[in-house]
Amino acid sequence: MKRILLASALLLCVYAEPARAESHLSEQCKKILSLPPVSPYISAVRDRAEAGITYANAGEVDGSFESVLQSWAEYVRSSMAEVAEPHTELIARAMDMSSATACLHLDVLMIQCTMEKVRDEMNAQIERGSREGVTRLGPLLIFLQDRLTQLLRGALDPEYQDPNWEESQPFDPPDSDFSESHECPFSSDYAPPFQSGYGCDVETLQPRTAFAPLKAEYDTLKLITDQTNAFRDAERAFLTTEQDLATLSGGDSAAFPPLPPPRTHRTAAGCDQQTNLPSFDLRGPFSLQKNHLDILTHFLLQRTEEGASRHFSETLKNADEYSSAQSSEATLRSNENILWSTVRGSLRLTFQAWSILQGEAEALLFPQATDDQLEIAQSLSNLHTVVSTLAKLGHDKSGLRSFAINIASFLRRSCVFRPCNASLEEVIKISTTDACFPYTNGEFLNDTPGSPRSQKCLEAAKMQMP
Repeated sequence: MKRILLASALLLCVYAEPARAESHLSEQCKKILSLPPVSPYISAVRDRAEAGITYANAGEVDGSFESVLQSWAEYVRSSMAEVAEPHTELIARAMDMSSATACLHLDVLMIQCTMEKVRDEMNAQIERGSREGVTRLGPLLIFLQDRLTQLLRGALDPEYQDPNWEESQPFDPPDSDFSESHECPFSSDYAPPFQSGYGCDVETLQPRTAFAPLKAEYDTLKLITDQTNAFRDAERAFLTTEQDLATLSGGDSAAFPPLPPPRTHRTAAGCDQQTNLPSFDLRGPFSLQKNHLDILTHFLLQRTEEGASRHFSETLKNADEYSSAQSSEATLRSNENILWSTVRGSLRLTFQAWSILQGEAEALLFPQATDDQLEIAQSLSNLHTVVSTLAKLGHDKSGLRSFAINIASFLRRSCVFRPCNASLEEVIKISTTDACFPYTNGEFLNDTPGSPRSQKCLEAAKMQMP
């Protein structure tokens, strides 16, 4: 019902608008539509839309249709707004997701600009006076809006298939047949870039840099990629040197890890891509969001079930749990007196309870062991606290600096020689000057050979160079 209402709304709103002979397609959309799409799915959508526009232009001319249902225009406009507003909100929320890369943004803009082109063509058909042209373009606008929804739903899901693609549409030329074709919105180029070669990387963005926002994205990503590649090249050269030294010294060069391969762009798109999916990083600057809580909950249930189903030891087995080769043990166990059978049953329950607890403990151990970055962060948390405490002792005036000032003041009162007093005064001046203690707040990173820390310390303490 909503589709019928929205289609009628689009037709009537176009009828109510004044005709425009010239094209009003924005310059931004002209630029976007001149770029190659990222995924084959968008290429198929645009090809089908262009064929529909061509078919609409072939419609017969009938100038009497402009007066049809003019009084309903305002009512249908409000109905159209009610239907289109939730869809627009859905797009805005979906595009705010962290997984919406520049490549996905581009293909979304391509569909939206194609919709703008269709609306412009509908005005052109009114100018021609072609009722057939307008009635063919109305369903095309609805079709493109549905394709936008399918793209946002299945851009990163390799198992998602467009459910309505094969349906025949009023704008399809008579000689076209999509009943046997299948399209999937998935493309690995929509994902963030990964070392495996998949993702929206510089190779994907480079042919599309004629669009200014993509050019800015490309420049930034290329800077990061170049620095990363330089680091990997240095790592590869260092590892090669280590292997050569091991060979010269009679060591085993095979004991070293293999050289990391250079990154090459790879693409997986369309349907039936289950075997070619990229392996996404669990945690990192380009990781996808996952429902970790749901994953860990299922893992906990699995480890608990595995713990409850552990095999009992020989002394705790029942008669039916022995193998056929242990028939004599099974016979002895079946003839066991009731007292020992009761005791063994109690021990079995205790063993099973401890196995379940062990499974729960293992469920906590596995995620911590497999997430290296999180494990390292947790392991170093105590070290961070200790280093922070030591840094405050060395930097704050209430720590070691306070002790040095107090002891120097005490010694100065008991010192009678002038050189001794001068040295103690220098200790007090240095201890009360923050510029002389830059090593825990990062100020020393700005030091240069022309402006060393010693010079800055002496200048701040109002002391002369020795």
